[in-house]
Amino acid sequence: MEILGSTQYVDFSKQKDKWYQLEVINQWDFKTKSICFRYSGNTLISYSLKLYTPTGGNICKKEEVEDITKEMENTLINNGYTL
Repeated sequence: MEILGSTQYVDFSKQKDKWYQLEVINQWDFKTKSICFRYSGNTLISYSLKLYTPTGGNICKKEEVEDITKEMENTLINNGYTL
């Protein structure tokens, strides 16, 4: 399973399969659930996880993932994130 980082570019017109991508949570967003964390210097960055589903052309459906699987946990930990 591949989970893309928050800064990785995805060309919607060429992506045919679903994919997961982390998204930085704004410091003033008190509603979105954090999935994982990572330090950038002395700053703790919170991430949410999104599932993108291509719907045709340059359009994708974006859904928030609130419950992660063990495989997702392992992937995030292997990529240096803290749960």
